[in-house]
Amino acid sequence: MSSLIQNLEPETSDKLKNDSEFILAALLGNDGVSFQYASRERRGDKSLVLKALDIIDSAMQTTTGHPEKCFPYISDELKKDREVVIAFMKRNGLLLKFVIKEFKNDYEIVLTAVKQN
Repeated sequence: MSSLIQNLEPETSDKLKNDSEFILAALLGNDGVSFQYASRERRGDKSLVLKALDIIDSAMQTTTGHPEKCFPYISDELKKDREVVIAFMKRNGLLLKFVIKEFKNDYEIVLTAVKQN
C-alpha cells in the first residue's frame, strides 16, 4: 500500500486514505502495518479497526498477519476503548504493555492477554 500511495497524486491519495473499502483491501495479504496510511479519521473508526483485525487474523493463518503492527496507528481514543483493546489482546497478549494504565489493572483484559500468550 505504501508504494502505491506514494505514486499517486495527492488528491487521489487523500481520497483513498479515507476510503474504508480501499484500506481493508490493502490489508489483504498484508501484515497490518499498512494501516498507518489510513487517514486519521479512519484510524479512529472503531468498526473499521475491528474489521481490520479480522483481516489481519486471516493473514495470520498464512503467518503474515501481525496485529501489533496495526495497534500503534489506531487513534488514542480507540486505545482507551475496552472492546477494541480486548480484541487486540485476543490476538496478541504481548500488546498489554502498550495499553493505558487503567487497562493493565483490568482483570478481563489481563486474563485475555495471558490466555492468548
